[in-house]
Amino acid sequence: MARFLKEEYWRHPIFTYRIARQRTTHLENVLFEVLEPSSLDCFSSDTFDRVYCCAVFMHLDQEDLFGYVQEMNRVLKPGGLVLYDALNLNCEPGWQRFQWETERYRSKASRPIHHNGLATPQEMLRNA
Repeated sequence: MARFLKEEYWRHPIFTYRIARQRTTHLENVLFEVLEPSSLDCFSSDTFDRVYCCAVFMHLDQEDLFGYVQEMNRVLKPGGLVLYDALNLNCEPGWQRFQWETERYRSKASRPIHHNGLATPQEMLRNA
């Protein structure tokens, strides 16, 4: 969707939310919710057949990331499917990104709030 947005809009999630919502109004099985931090409490357990999360986890602290993984599994129906992505420290591109960010943001004070967080597949699966 980024290619359709001007730079200033891409930085503001509420604009991308509105655009995505407008583009999917004809789909009865698409639901958009603005969530409270680290919580899917607005949904009951065993609610969804599929849970999809794209380009989110890399922007969360580890505690929030694992909380969301647990919550996604809670709201998933038995036999359902969770699909998400994360920057993987076990693969070469993920490791290179980690090294680049380590050099660039040596001190916590210099790290932007949107810096990338990385994990290993084992870490992601631990709380699944």
